[in-house]
Order: sequence, then structure tokens, then C-alpha cells
Amino acid sequence: MLRKKLYLVIIFLVVTDIKTSKFLRTIQGVGLPYYKILMSLGSCKGKIIFTEQLLWPSLKLNRILDIYYKSGNEKYKVSQVEITVVMNDTDCYAVSNTGVGEHEFTATMYLPTHLALMFYNLTVYTCNADTSDFGDFVVTQSEN
Repeated sequence: MLRKKLYLVIIFLVVTDIKTSKFLRTIQGVGLPYYKILMSLGSCKGKIIFTEQLLWPSLKLNRILDIYYKSGNEKYKVSQVEITVVMNDTDCYAVSNTGVGEHEFTATMYLPTHLALMFYNLTVYTCNADTSDFGDFVVTQSEN
């Protein structure tokens, strides 16, 4: 009986892990002791619909950052999300339970212990939107 319960727990953990989408992580720059790390999810980098920048002081505990974005209009779907961090460690990663392709996006970023000052930048993109509806948040290219 115990063996059957153990199998069910293992199967549940495997199925739960399959549903998450991992961000692609690349190191963009190194300036010891700091690293610039880009984590991206999605493939279409159209127009910016949301951006956030934060600067965090030193903290010696584990950090878990929950990210949530929901578009006010359901026709504007999230097509790509980029997280850029500048910190003194490379041991970080982000996963998303919802992935891209919907008007709502959730993710969790796991950061290491003993971080010094950290810079965080979040950018959310869409590819299926009219630029006139966004106002100041859209970055458009001029036609010459």
C-alpha cells in the first residue's frame, strides 16, 4: 500500500514539473564581481506592454520573486517576457506555470542567498496589438 502511494506522489511531481516553462538563461556580461543575466521566455518581441525596474539592497536570505501580469484587454496576449538581473551570483533561474500566449502571465524567479546590491528589469512584449491603444508604454520604430 505504501509503495502505491509513493508511486502516485512521484507521478504527480513529474506531471507538475512538465507543465512549467523554464526561461532561457544567458549571461550577457561579466564585470567581476557582478554578472548581467538575461532570462527570456517566448519568441515574438513585438511591442512593449509593460516594464518594471527595481533596485534591491543586500539581503542574506533566500529570495523568491513572484511575477504576475494581466492585460486589461484580453486581445493583447503576452508573446515574450524578458527578465534582466545584474547581481554578484549566477545561481538564479525563472519558471512559468502559464507560459506565454495568453493575456495573463505568471512566473517565479529563484535567487541565491548572500546577494549584494541587485538590479532587476522586467519587460513584457506582445505581437498582436495595435499601437494606438497602449499610449506611452509602446516602443515603436520610425518609418524612414
